[in-house]
Amino acid sequence: MPTSKVPYFASIEEASVVQDRILVAPMVFVIYDYLLDFDLEAEYIWCQKFTSTSLVYLILRYLGLIVTVSTVRHTL
Repeated sequence: MPTSKVPYFASIEEASVVQDRILVAPMVFVIYDYLLDFDLEAEYIWCQKFTSTSLVYLILRYLGLIVTVSTVRHTL
């Protein structure tokens, strides 16, 4: 009998838990990355004169965070 390398889940609930963890892991990484860079952002963006470049930076940075969190939240 051939052995399969596909993981076997005892139940649908167990598979659902694994899927939820796979979805949450990237979101945690993105939030961790935002927290690591926040001090630099505060220094170079928030404490400087506000320009159109600052606006584009903030839109792109936080739009990605909003999309990531809302996607994970919607699928859970």
